[in-house]
Amino acid sequence: MMIPRLMEQASQRSLGVLERVGLYRCFTFYVAIWLFGVSVGVFNDTGVQAAPADEIAGLIPKLGASDVGVVRDAEAALDRICIAAGSSGAESDRRATVKALLGFLGADVPLQARLIVIEQVGRLGKYEAVTPLGRVLMDDESPRAREAARRALEHLPVVTVKRKLREALPKSTGRLRVGILRSLGIRRDFSGVQTIMETIEDPDPEVRLAAIEALARIGEISSKLVVEEALEGAQGIEYQRVLRAYLRLGDSLVQNSEKGTARRIYDRAMGLGRAAQCAALLGFARAGLQSEVSRIVGYTTSDDAQVRGAALEAAGVMPGGRMTKAIVGKLNQTTEAELRESYLAVLAWRGDAASVAKISSLSVEEQASVGRTVVQLAERHAAGEPGRVAKLLRTAGRLELDEATAEKIGTLLQSLRANGVEAKPGG
Repeated sequence: MMIPRLMEQASQRSLGVLERVGLYRCFTFYVAIWLFGVSVGVFNDTGVQAAPADEIAGLIPKLGASDVGVVRDAEAALDRICIAAGSSGAESDRRATVKALLGFLGADVPLQARLIVIEQVGRLGKYEAVTPLGRVLMDDESPRAREAARRALEHLPVVTVKRKLREALPKSTGRLRVGILRSLGIRRDFSGVQTIMETIEDPDPEVRLAAIEALARIGEISSKLVVEEALEGAQGIEYQRVLRAYLRLGDSLVQNSEKGTARRIYDRAMGLGRAAQCAALLGFARAGLQSEVSRIVGYTTSDDAQVRGAALEAAGVMPGGRMTKAIVGKLNQTTEAELRESYLAVLAWRGDAASVAKISSLSVEEQASVGRTVVQLAERHAAGEPGRVAKLLRTAGRLELDEATAEKIGTLLQSLRANGVEAKPGG
């Protein structure tokens, strides 16, 4: 009833124009097709063909086949369907495709096919996938299916996942419990901290360590004492893992604006061996703890090369003019060529006005040396910190450089521009 009426209304509005060009019949034909397609779900509201549920159903037996080539081809076909459904502006297709996929999570579907389907749901699903995946996580008889559901839930871009994982934790054991703890840590579930703490006494050492690592990732302030207690009782490889978690807890606390507690962790770590000391120096700097400037600068002359390198790196990333002033002061007091070169590299990396002014006041020879150091730093950090490297190269471009160094800097800048990083001279 609705289709003819809508078609008639649409055609009447354009009749006067279309009759003159002989397109009336063509127009009414295609309008009828489109309206019928919307009514039965063949097309979505944008006129794009809807997700091919029947095609997905046809792929399921092939995904469970024993022939590797058949499985590979079917998986590629399913990939194409899901990629198209996940494209921008295709929300109705995405929902329809996920709905179709969720219909193949039952035990009657071959396990191999289910694992592939679960993976695709993890990539494409949103809120509608949380409950079905949660049922697989808690109730499925296959450990592989439960683990696949756990990974899929971890990747869903919705907050309700945290509650589902939290509910599953007390009912899980062994490897699945370890996995759920990791997922809760990665998703930074603050509401799950108490539940996670209850697994610290689990007889399985892997579960205990996973719980500590999850608490470290989340960074809730009450976790500090729990992790410290675990650190005191750990030995060997377990001690190393707990120590790494302790340092990560400091970083997470900084992220949560709990810098005072993070500072106490880094301060304690300074006495826990070389690796912890290096991490703590960088932690002080990344947290921007200005009270630690003198300590960091003091370690730039350490006899231990690794600690010295960590201190110099920390001096390069510590924000604020206080660190620049301290490094300029050390440079003015130093005559040793290697140490001067290290301090100049720090100033170049900092790149603030006071650092640039100091470098520009140096002899031509030292400016050229800074330029060569800049090239090395840029090549090392271009992939991870392109914006910072662009600034570093712009700074070097103002110096007195030899021809080879200037050419390398120009090449690096061009490469950054080609990758969409703005690096205008004098910026």
